[in-house]
Amino acid sequence: MKYPIDAKPFIKALALEYGPIDKFHEEAYGEVIELVNRCYEDGLQGGGGYPLDLDAERRKFAEAAGKDLEHVKDNPLIPPLIAWCNMAYEQGRKEDIEHG
Repeated sequence: MKYPIDAKPFIKALALEYGPIDKFHEEAYGEVIELVNRCYEDGLQGGGGYPLDLDAERRKFAEAAGKDLEHVKDNPLIPPLIAWCNMAYEQGRKEDIEHG
């Protein structure tokens, strides 16, 4: 995948592949893409804290949501989101090193 991700074309491509996307989900995708792009930028800048640890991120998510860890532990969206963030960071690091 090419980073940073341009949200509008990405969301449009999702809609073409999977069908119409309502406003709520469009905004949610936009937030996720913004997060992934920040991870990519962290990679370009050599930021620390990566790779993100799945268990630690689940705890942060539970705390932010005001839920018990058990309520978020089985959320199927969290592992691929964390993996995506780590991939974006690694791509940023790679580009920084190649062009550094």
